[in-house]
Amino acid sequence: MNHNDQPKLQRQPPAGYPMKDGHGYPQQVPPPGKTKRRGDGFWKGWLVFFETLFLYFSFYSNFSFANYVFFICVVLFLLQLCCLVLLLGLRYVLLRIETSRETLESIVL
Repeated sequence: MNHNDQPKLQRQPPAGYPMKDGHGYPQQVPPPGKTKRRGDGFWKGWLVFFETLFLYFSFYSNFSFANYVFFICVVLFLLQLCCLVLLLGLRYVLLRIETSRETLESIVL
C-alpha cells in the first residue's frame, strides 16, 4: 500500500474563499457579547450588596438605632477593606522597586 491509497483529510478553505456557486464560505464569527473578566463577579456582588442596603434604608426613612449602627459598621468595614487592598498593592509595588534596585546594584558592582 503506498501513500496515494490513503484517504486525504478535507479541511474547510479559509473564510471568503470562492465556492463553485460563486459565493464565499461563511466566516465563523464568535457570538457577540461582553467577555467576563476575572473580577466581574466580585464587583457585581458588592454592587448588589450596596443596592440592597440603599433600598432597605430608603424604604425605612426613620432609622432605628440598631439599623444606624449596622450601616455605620458596614461602611467602616468596607473602608477598612479598601485600605487593606491599597496597602497590599503599595507593598507589592515597593517590594518590586526594592528588588529591582538591589538587582541593579548587584549588576553594577
